[in-house]
Amino acid sequence: MAALVAASVLVLPATALAASSASSAELGGVGTVRYGGADRYATSLLIAEAVAAEAGGSLSSVVVVSGQRWTDAVVAAPIAGSLGAAVLMTPPGELRADALEFLERTGVTAAVVIGPESGGGAHGSGRGVGAAVLAALGEAGITAERVVGADRFSTSVAAAKEVAPGVMPGLGRTAIVASGEVATVRVNSEPLAEPAGSAGLQPWGFAGAHEIIHALGLPDLRPDFVPHAYDRSRPPAGKRWTNANFGPMNLLSWFPAHRNDSRLQYSRTNPDGSTQRDYAGRLHALEMLAWSRWQLGWLDDSQVRCIEDGDSAANVALTPIAQPGADVAMAAVQLSSHEVIVVESRRRLGYDRSGPHPMGHLWTGTAQKLAAEGVLVYTVDTLLGSGWVPTRVAGGNDNFEHDDFPVLQAGQSVTVGGYTITVTADNGDTHTVSISKSN
Repeated sequence: MAALVAASVLVLPATALAASSASSAELGGVGTVRYGGADRYATSLLIAEAVAAEAGGSLSSVVVVSGQRWTDAVVAAPIAGSLGAAVLMTPPGELRADALEFLERTGVTAAVVIGPESGGGAHGSGRGVGAAVLAALGEAGITAERVVGADRFSTSVAAAKEVAPGVMPGLGRTAIVASGEVATVRVNSEPLAEPAGSAGLQPWGFAGAHEIIHALGLPDLRPDFVPHAYDRSRPPAGKRWTNANFGPMNLLSWFPAHRNDSRLQYSRTNPDGSTQRDYAGRLHALEMLAWSRWQLGWLDDSQVRCIEDGDSAANVALTPIAQPGADVAMAAVQLSSHEVIVVESRRRLGYDRSGPHPMGHLWTGTAQKLAAEGVLVYTVDTLLGSGWVPTRVAGGNDNFEHDDFPVLQAGQSVTVGGYTITVTADNGDTHTVSISKSN
């Protein structure tokens, strides 16, 4: 078998190589070219510009994929190669102005769109390229063809059929076959001893814990199979939607915050030694939910206060779920044979304390995991499985949007399932809540 020798390497920001300062000598004399924009879409556009430059400044076609669906992006590459086209990544619900300018400037007249409009189910998680993107392409005079199958696997087959025969004659009749599931690949490819974030991925500790918890029988809490779950309404003026997740199984919520909200502030030190202040667009309080702990037998029944149907009102003092000790750490109100309200205290302790920012593989810094300490209230429906939102933060709309950070502080309350939960006191160690039937 003939050896394949690389003359140059393309480096993207999310790789271990990009996070280092590897020299040509360290790579055996192989030169490197780095493409890195402000986000995945800008990086995609930089690479598309390089493809266009190689083609003399103009392109007849592009292959368009959603920035939320890695399975579609993987199978798009051979089509792009066969067409001499660039792969252009887009947000699911809009064609960005910089992408549109590129398409018009390079004279693109045709686009191949890979994958479904809506993700979930057999297609896997993440929204696909939406109708608004196709409409924008049409208004620009670009003909769009969608390549999609009944699921992510048949989409890959449909994409393979688009590759013109003979475009890769050196490989003969060759097909590359890969798993359609990313989790096991990722867990097995990250060394157990790898420092957090050094490979440009999430630390193995988080990914490994998530998958091990699956093995123990607990579901994903995020809305992978719920149509349009990741669509956001227009935020209040001057604010942006901020993602707040709870627990390793990803109990999801969104709340509006000013871009410079002090609760989201963190400091960062860049590779060149410069420092700057920034504001997080995502918080992830990783301490396991009280309900999950109880399911696994990690909370004793003595640590759970059950509110009976006959109780018109109850006051419960809750110790932090991160350090429950032997005291009550969870209040539960049964709504039906399969539904329950859960109330727990979240403090900046354990995995909810401030720690390395998720982008620590590119620079160092710390960020808060909680925008504020307080009481988290959520509902559980045991008839719903992974991806179907078996657990939902109370107080949000059908699309998981809240008026503010959904952890209640002293004096705040939320009504759900016919009950009102009010935080009546916070002494720094425990949160006291009043749970009463609504009028």
